Amino acid sequence: DLRRLPQIVRIARRSVRIIKENLFWAFLYNVLAIPLAATGRVSPGVAAAEIGLHRFPDGESLPTVPQGARSVILYRSLHHPDDRLVPLLLAADAYRRAGVERLVLVAPYLCYLRQDAVFKPGQPLSRDVVGRLLGEAFDRVVTVQAHLHRTPDLGAALGTAADNLSVAADLAALFA
Repeated sequence: DLRRLPQIVRIARRSVRIIKENLFWAFLYNVLAIPLAATGRVSPGVAAAEIGLHRFPDGESLPTVPQGARSVILYRSLHHPDDRLVPLLLAADAYRRAGVERLVLVAPYLCYLRQDAVFKPGQPLSRDVVGRLLGEAFDRVVTVQAHLHRTPDLGAALGTAADNLSVAADLAALFA
């Protein structure tokens, strides 16, 4: 139906804007860091580098992070969180010990946010436990469509600045 074309274009433009916001810090860091590396002002490995990860036979992790950056954007989805959360938190600690002043997590999926209440005696309040750990480790967290059922503000749940990006309203309007 061509009558819906203007609405589709508006939604597409908003989706692109939200994607750009989500990736803004990552692109900005690379755009600035690569030229600085080329001119010798920062180590070339800092411009865009992977974190080294050693796994011990007992399953423990030992991340090794690049040195020399003042600001770092870590990109890590936290699906299957029991395998990913501890190495991420250890890497954040390593970056802080290396002198990083601003540490941003871009995580398309944030784990353990669904359990925002204790439903039965003996259960943890997972959102608060994991949220506190992430909030203490990072200066800002950027995610997409966090599973917040009874929590209106992601930043309050994490205890740090946070962006919860979504295009759900636009997509719903498109198919309404």
